[in-house]
Amino acid sequence: MVRISQGVTHFAPGSYRYLLPGTTSLKNVFMSGDWIVTRHGSWSQEKAYVTGLEAANRVVSLLGTGTAADITPIVPDEPHIQAARTVNQTVRQVINQVIPQLWSY
Repeated sequence: MVRISQGVTHFAPGSYRYLLPGTTSLKNVFMSGDWIVTRHGSWSQEKAYVTGLEAANRVVSLLGTGTAADITPIVPDEPHIQAARTVNQTVRQVINQVIPQLWSY
């Protein structure tokens, strides 16, 4: 883990529900950046870059001209990471069932 002095992240468990779509109610206005929903799975500067490519691809599709960017999907988590994530979720569920009042503060 790298710690950056004065660094701030706005992402936390549960924040996904507040992310915005890459499309808007305006036919020719598209969104990109860290706060945009994407199936790519990236975060931070990489996510801003990928959502920019996705927005550009929407413009290419809308105008019917140009070449769409090729977006390479991220590599899925390795089996040991998936297992650790499952263990973590199970432990959290047990803790929430056993000591729910501690999490309500």
